[in-house]
Amino acid sequence: MYVQIPKKSSVKLFFIQACPFQCSNYNTFNYADYHNSYHNSYHNYNSSNFYYHFTSHNYVTCTCYGWGDPHYVTFDGTYYDFQGNCSYWLMKEILPKYNFSVMIDNYYCGDGLSCPQSITVFYQSYKIFITQKDFNGNFTNQVSVNDKRVSPAYQNDDFRIVTTGIQTVLVIPKIHAKVTFSGLIFGIYLRSSEFAGNTEGQCGTCDNNRTDDCMLPSGEIVPSCPDMAHEWHANDSYCDRVHPTPAPTPDTCNTTICEIIKSSVFESCHEKIDYSPFVKACEFDICHMHINHIGCTSLQTYADACAEAGVCIDWRTATKGICEYKCESPKVYRACGPQVESTCESWYNQKFIVADNAFRAMTSMELEGCFCPNGTFLLSASSNECVPTCEICRLPNGKWTPANTTWIEGCNECICEEDTLQVTCRHVSCPAQPSLSCDQDGQVKVTDTVGDLVPMKPCDKCSCSARKDASSGFNIIECEPTPCDTHCPVPGTIWTPADNPCVKFECVKIANQFITIEAKITCPPYDPKECIPGTETIAPDGCCHVCIPKGQPCKVTTTSVYLESQGCNAKEQVNVTSCSGACGTFTFYSTKMRSLQHRCSCCQELATSERTIELSCPDNTKLSYTYIHIESCGCLKTECSVPGHSEMASTTVKSRRRRR
Repeated sequence: MYVQIPKKSSVKLFFIQACPFQCSNYNTFNYADYHNSYHNSYHNYNSSNFYYHFTSHNYVTCTCYGWGDPHYVTFDGTYYDFQGNCSYWLMKEILPKYNFSVMIDNYYCGDGLSCPQSITVFYQSYKIFITQKDFNGNFTNQVSVNDKRVSPAYQNDDFRIVTTGIQTVLVIPKIHAKVTFSGLIFGIYLRSSEFAGNTEGQCGTCDNNRTDDCMLPSGEIVPSCPDMAHEWHANDSYCDRVHPTPAPTPDTCNTTICEIIKSSVFESCHEKIDYSPFVKACEFDICHMHINHIGCTSLQTYADACAEAGVCIDWRTATKGICEYKCESPKVYRACGPQVESTCESWYNQKFIVADNAFRAMTSMELEGCFCPNGTFLLSASSNECVPTCEICRLPNGKWTPANTTWIEGCNECICEEDTLQVTCRHVSCPAQPSLSCDQDGQVKVTDTVGDLVPMKPCDKCSCSARKDASSGFNIIECEPTPCDTHCPVPGTIWTPADNPCVKFECVKIANQFITIEAKITCPPYDPKECIPGTETIAPDGCCHVCIPKGQPCKVTTTSVYLESQGCNAKEQVNVTSCSGACGTFTFYSTKMRSLQHRCSCCQELATSERTIELSCPDNTKLSYTYIHIESCGCLKTECSVPGHSEMASTTVKSRRRRR
């Protein structure tokens, strides 16, 4: 057949020959014949009628995008919307050739719409899981390989994973496959020479033929891609069928931000990537959710597609702050930056940046991301610290110091050598110690020499040893446990008499004398009449009586704790909430029921939310921990009858009737 080229195009008219084979079933499919026919038929043609594009390396790439709530563009350029909230196969091989497949997990994100939350890539024996989590307002990319957490940049013999702080990129050079994920956006890039005619799933078939994009797992082709997408749910799970959301009325929403895609901002990319599905998706999102910044996802997806085609565009400034991206300090946003940022670690730079290999070739194009400000350098791949120069020495405490810096540490003078960037130290005379003054009550000057006993902890025998401390030059005190009496004269001992929990005694040594000091606990005011019945108890100190006062309303109370799970701990305290306070309770006699009726209410949670924090584990890995946070408390009705009371009241009434 002949293809009509637009008048403005510089491409000449050419002949396309139909594929010289027919497939009655997948087992007779000839990949070599297909590829040769495909390559000869479509070589050097680039039009919005076909969603294949040639890169600077002159090979054809099949590209599938997904973004927003969510919108899809198949390998052959078919656009459709699908609001499913299950796990689905985006792409599988029809005939297993590389054991490569991609699965996505969607969830409902509001107003009946769904959003992607993670993507899983299966390759050979690997399971690569990519997601994005919100930690205190900062979106962090998380990656695991075979269920073990890894930190990008990560590389083995088969694949590489990198991140720009916004987008995570997985490349597999052996099969020329690339997968990207940035929260609400994913992209799958496959070379047609490897996958032509051998893909199925929500991304369709990579064969430059849109008529078979909506193919079911059975091989049947249906007219509706959303209907097709539902059938590709993974793990044999049951998912509710989602009906397509009707298009909104255009005049009810402001889609000005969507016009940026068609403007001169993206002009240099228009001839490479068709922008119409991205504009359509942008208008759909804004008119359904009625918030302008939701359209940023479509702009970002189009910008990502342009970047993969070799055109990096600074587009966020054109949105006048609506699509501004804020990076975690000290890093700053850059529209076009390297996929692997150089660091002050030479081994890292050599492996991920300098080494000329297939991994480097597949991660060479610039993407938007978070980078150190101009004039500074990333200290290391595992840190978020930017330094003015890499001419530094790393110190044992994790800090750093510039070259040629000198400092005194104990009885050593150290310097950061400029040539080797290593710390060297030489022994110097120790500085004179200030004269000791014992001007506090109970203090006495002690001049301990080697072998002398030194009072330290109760029931420990400590002495001044001959060993020296390397940094201070002082003798080291050595201790060993020894049997001892738990009362005076062992200094530091604290005890409480069994018959009086409100008194504590401490044994102290003052001026070579052992003295027992008495300390009494002062309890807060306590009146049982002002307490809610049943809440009276003894405080943990075993001394004071406490209760919930009648006048205290039901409210949220907060306690700061360090959360722990599976041996991993939080670095900072977390506010754990609870409900406490008084609620209404009363009893009345019901003539209708002929018994005492009870009405009770309990201080309980009214609204809760789930919060996620990151725990640090002993093996330097991270663990996401989700806990329930109480937003508000209130008095809710609860069962409060006491067994036997109602029966007693009823029996009393019957007894009176017999007297009559």
